[in-house]
Amino acid sequence: MSDGAVLAARVHWAWLRNAQFDISFILGLPALAISIGLVVVWQPNLFVPILIFDLWFLGYHHVIATYTRLCFDRKSFSEHWPLLVFLLPLVAAGTLAIAYYLGLWIIVSIYFYWQWFHYTRQSWGISRAYRGKERSALYEDGWIDQAVFYALPVLGILSRSHQDPGQFIGLELRVIPVAAPMVSVATAAAVALIGYWALRRFQAWREGRLAAVHTLYMLTHFAIFVVGSGNRGRHLRLAGDQHLAQRPVHFVCLDVQQSPLQERHRPRCPLPFLH
Repeated sequence: MSDGAVLAARVHWAWLRNAQFDISFILGLPALAISIGLVVVWQPNLFVPILIFDLWFLGYHHVIATYTRLCFDRKSFSEHWPLLVFLLPLVAAGTLAIAYYLGLWIIVSIYFYWQWFHYTRQSWGISRAYRGKERSALYEDGWIDQAVFYALPVLGILSRSHQDPGQFIGLELRVIPVAAPMVSVATAAAVALIGYWALRRFQAWREGRLAAVHTLYMLTHFAIFVVGSGNRGRHLRLAGDQHLAQRPVHFVCLDVQQSPLQERHRPRCPLPFLH
């Protein structure tokens, strides 16, 4: 057996569940999302119907996944009922009041930055789960680990703020002003950090300590933020939203299937072909 074959045989494929689920999770969702984004670039008039379809048939499963943790069974409802009875109406009333008295642009602008943070943090949490499956692999540690992960998301939000598109999903958007030099610095930092990450992964492969599944997840994490922050990002933003919103849904499905709840209390995954 050649040296390359020996090293390839020592690559760690530590799946969260199994190869079918994880490949669909890591590669299938980005491919679907980017494909839909390209359709919108090709036919911009399809943006609104695709967005509506995305919200109704894909995005709202995110909300459903949240409620499976809050009120799906009697024990969960007894623990979290204040969130449903008090917090939900309060948030709804406050949001409507802000939009009515101060302007809808405030809600849109907060959502724009909040979703960036929210999705990035969710992706970070999922990456931790993959990392935890193969603790003997060679990883980056400490602040450099976080810096590598957040480099492209930070560059993306700075770039979009600098571009100041004026609208987000057809509504008025006001961004935080970002100067061009700041974007340049963030670009240089992202290139350096990802280059370092690539060298470390190559070193891990040479030593037979490469966490292949985690590496694959990181590559799609990088790719989706590159797609969403480019000059065509105004059209492809939907791709990033769909992709990042669906990953937590799948992750909840996996967690529910592995939980100790009795079978009759287990919610079904909204995409059963991934079971």
